[in-house]
Amino acid sequence: MTTHGFAMIEIPGPDHHKITILDAILDAPTLSCGRIALAPALIEHAITYVWGTAPDHSAGTTLRQFQELIQHRYYPDLYRQALVLEADMDRVPELAETIRHALAADTQLTR
Repeated sequence: MTTHGFAMIEIPGPDHHKITILDAILDAPTLSCGRIALAPALIEHAITYVWGTAPDHSAGTTLRQFQELIQHRYYPDLYRQALVLEADMDRVPELAETIRHALAADTQLTR
């Protein structure tokens, strides 16, 4: 008799991005439960880093407002990048740079 096991994971991020985030998980070349679990923390740290160090992008917003904006617009791309960076907290500045570039290129935010 064969038994089949299932692992349950919670898909992080805004609800409207769940399918894209699941695609990022399924497409990752190498993956571990640790990376899946730590990627959201890496994203949050990178968002906080940008908010605290780039007043041109975060002027007039609270940290929570800035987090919500970034998550709403860019979460799947950031999650995919966090997996590539192996959810390594030492690489927060690299992910923060990705956020800065996305903000600078977003014509809806830079008009």
